[in-house]
Amino acid sequence: MKSQPIIDKIVEKLQTIDASNRTTFLIFQFNFNASDGSLLKSFVLDLKDLKMYEGTAATPDSEITIGDEEFFMWATQQITYDELKANDKVQINGNLEAVMKLMDKFHK
Repeated sequence: MKSQPIIDKIVEKLQTIDASNRTTFLIFQFNFNASDGSLLKSFVLDLKDLKMYEGTAATPDSEITIGDEEFFMWATQQITYDELKANDKVQINGNLEAVMKLMDKFHK
């Protein structure tokens, strides 16, 4: 999976967060699709428990469905959310503002 190095970096970053000094307690579910549109993998980014794992969440605050290649390009600033949305390459259900803030953090 092309996005795996990004997921690994997120996991590393989660380990450095001071649990007593944070403001976000949301749960994000990422559904990564293969180039043919089939589900490749799902990952949960749980900011309540500061962990990321393969699987699904019962009640995520936001669910992002995106191609593996497209996520990699978005996370590495090769494409914008607006471009993805215009080309129907991303679907976000739930808290769009929280997803955008999360993606901004990837770019820092």
